[in-house]
Amino acid sequence: MSTLSAAHGTHQLEAGYAAVLFDMDGVVTDTAAIHAAAWKQLFDQVLNDPRVHVTDPARAFDPVTDYREYVDGRSREDGVSEYLSARGITLPPGEPNDPPDAWTIAGLAARKNELFLTQLHNRGLRVYPGTAALLQRLRNAAIPVGLVTASRNARQLLAAAGLAGAFDTIVDGETALTQRLPGKPDPAVFLEASRRLGVPAARAVVVEDSLAGVEAGRRGGFGLVVGIDRAGQREQLEAAGADIVLDDVGELDLGLSATDPWVLAYEGFDPAHEGHREALTALGNGYLVTRGARPERHDDGIHYPGTYLAGVYNRLRSTLHGRAIEEEHLVNTPNWLPVDLRIGDGPWWSAGGLVGHGEHRELDLRRGLVVRRVTLTDPGGSRLDVAQRSFTSLHDPHLAVLETTITAQGWSGPVTVRAGIDASVRNTNVAAYIGSDSTHLTPAVFRRTGEVILCEVETRQSAVRIATAVRTRLTGADAATVRTTGRGSQRSRAFRVQLEDGAPVILTKTAAIFTSHDRAISEPGGAALDRLAHRNEDIPVLLEQHEAAWRRLWDLFAVALDGDRHSQLVLNLHIFHLLQTLSPHTVELDTGVPARGWHGEGYRGHVFWDEVFVLPVLAVRLPEVSRALIDYRWRRLNAARVAASAAGLAGALFPWQSGSDGREETPNVLYNPRSGRWMPDNSHRQRHVGLWPSPTTPGSTTRPPATSSGSPNAAASSSSRSPACSPPWPSTTPPPTASTSPA
Repeated sequence: MSTLSAAHGTHQLEAGYAAVLFDMDGVVTDTAAIHAAAWKQLFDQVLNDPRVHVTDPARAFDPVTDYREYVDGRSREDGVSEYLSARGITLPPGEPNDPPDAWTIAGLAARKNELFLTQLHNRGLRVYPGTAALLQRLRNAAIPVGLVTASRNARQLLAAAGLAGAFDTIVDGETALTQRLPGKPDPAVFLEASRRLGVPAARAVVVEDSLAGVEAGRRGGFGLVVGIDRAGQREQLEAAGADIVLDDVGELDLGLSATDPWVLAYEGFDPAHEGHREALTALGNGYLVTRGARPERHDDGIHYPGTYLAGVYNRLRSTLHGRAIEEEHLVNTPNWLPVDLRIGDGPWWSAGGLVGHGEHRELDLRRGLVVRRVTLTDPGGSRLDVAQRSFTSLHDPHLAVLETTITAQGWSGPVTVRAGIDASVRNTNVAAYIGSDSTHLTPAVFRRTGEVILCEVETRQSAVRIATAVRTRLTGADAATVRTTGRGSQRSRAFRVQLEDGAPVILTKTAAIFTSHDRAISEPGGAALDRLAHRNEDIPVLLEQHEAAWRRLWDLFAVALDGDRHSQLVLNLHIFHLLQTLSPHTVELDTGVPARGWHGEGYRGHVFWDEVFVLPVLAVRLPEVSRALIDYRWRRLNAARVAASAAGLAGALFPWQSGSDGREETPNVLYNPRSGRWMPDNSHRQRHVGLWPSPTTPGSTTRPPATSSGSPNAAASSSSRSPACSPPWPSTTPPPTASTSPA
């Protein structure tokens, strides 16, 4: 971890690398297209010059393929030489000060520079926003950055872009010329930049968009080589040695570690990517999903705690931008995660009073387990090691566990740890929905029974009662003072304990969650309390049962790729989140396949038509789950028939988006924040249809299938993506356009 990294107690980036080296064209500035246009002008002039004789004069310089292969990332002289050699043209090298009209390699390089500057003047210069944002975060965190470019206009371009002084060192074409450094794909220029920054190559990141630059980063032994694909060359960048390939620098999470195909790991902290990390490290079991938010944090614009229950929706009416709207949302339910601490009577961790260093967080996909480690330091220099383990039980769908171990390092003294429930949560995770009514829960009612705090709420419109019970236990300390704290929508149990140097103290939270949708219970609150009373086992027992359930699923669903570790990790992660959304516990629920899983509030948690992709995966492994998903459609068949009739159609017309019932949940208008106007949303008109041969088509003997008449499989029996049973429209009505894109 870089000693220059800033503390993330103040929401600043803490990276897993000590320096970042950027290419300029196509990475920092949007000048690659300008360079390509200038190169084309130059080579068109050369190929049409009477002094040149080539075997294929009709083949001009291609500003895409030839630019990538011969000139991108190289010095001007190397680019001229590479392309002309490929065309069988030989020119003398010339001298560095040759004028643009000189018939030499150096002269043509000077001419290309003139053409580039003219193009730049005509087109203007743009900085990629994602790169500018990352540069700012790196600068704020005191992580050194360097610019490595073949351009000899680098400082001029940076000044024009408003980035003068943005880099700690610049190794450009002039540097390479004066120090006689070979150009990319030789790694010399990158190694010179890392030497200037005092950072070993293995501790630095290279960000490049050219094949030559990526190859240079790999040959130089840099810790991470990132390829930026703005020209459709992902495979070539990977072949050149890129560890990861992204569409934009803004997607780069410097803390991501992908060395194990079964472990998603993050080092440090990056506020720009925290929401993404929370979603990918979410833990679920088909009944509930909890985002991977830091337990000490609340909704503050960077962190967003969220616990979502499968099929628990609520509908609200609001006035937004002068228009009355009605929307149904998947509900963010009370947050069971909160854990906070302080040393002595000092400031709380949640308030930034303790500074975190060396944070490591990993999701073990085989075990469905998240482990987090961080070292905290208070203003007086006292160090506290914190380790957390969390899982959402796949064995018992109503249980979730968070274990926190704290160990004093080099000191002894009092610490206060508090843990509880926060019911002040709202649905505010999607910027586009902010402004509408986001309070879906009634005020919480709390009660305490021994070690347990029970929180009971109800959704305001759908009247789903939700009970969250949390048991907190402290072990490893001789004695602790315990009291209940909080007011309004929050309750906690606070433990004041004397820590001894090097002796761990463990706080364990076990949560039980029930709703009035659940079967075989009297009422949710009593069910949650009973579950905690009956499941009184130690955490190792609960964890072993949970891991055994995951082993059974992976025995069915694991797929081995003959490929690289990163690709295997991506596949494993996709399957993992599919199984957290749709598990054997789905059989007991009335739910479909939500487009974003139960992991957050995107698409309002609605069900589109993703089951057409999911059912083939589930059907041969968990057929009972497939049947449950089809039952979700079957129960809404009458509503689909009513919708078809209202549209003048025969059969059944299922909605593009659905939720708790069978109505169309797709909004019919959207607000455009740029124009300040409402605009029609026609996505509800999309149809997944099966196109069957017409019985009147010459040579056709196939009849359309009969309209569904009640079979739970009828509406989904076709291999087509059709929510409308054939015929999907009357013969006198032209068919709607069939969508071919997934929801």
